[in-house]
Amino acid sequence: MKPLSSYLHTVLVVDDERSIFELFTLFLEGEGISLLFCESADEAFGLLEGRADRWHGDPRVDLVITDWGLPGRDGLALLEQIRNTAWGAELPITLMSGSMNRELMSQVARTTAESVLRKPLVKALVLSKIREIMGREKPQAKTSEPASALAKRRAA
Repeated sequence: MKPLSSYLHTVLVVDDERSIFELFTLFLEGEGISLLFCESADEAFGLLEGRADRWHGDPRVDLVITDWGLPGRDGLALLEQIRNTAWGAELPITLMSGSMNRELMSQVARTTAESVLRKPLVKALVLSKIREIMGREKPQAKTSEPASALAKRRAA
């Protein structure tokens, strides 16, 4: 396990399916991302609010990824609740859904969600979306060898 100081970003995943938590753990291993998991909108909002109180108005979460179809209050209700706080106005939020119909896409277009991830989740798409939202690419391995020499060596 990495020491906390080596994490570059923190992502909160909200889903009532435990398998989604396991997928994100596998997908983001080695990416420098600390994961937080909640199973409901109420639990997620409580966690964010508690962190914001503890850190002087900053929940110290870089991205929230929430399932649209949570039991009880859904992901859209969570998004709206977060947006109505001083600390959540600019917090990137991505919605996930297993059913992408016209009605859902129409609702998403009227929200302040950064994007939508479609289930079943695909690692390359999840990583691409997270990197896009966080404005970074995975750091490349550092080497003192010029790129042209590396290419020649790999070709041999």
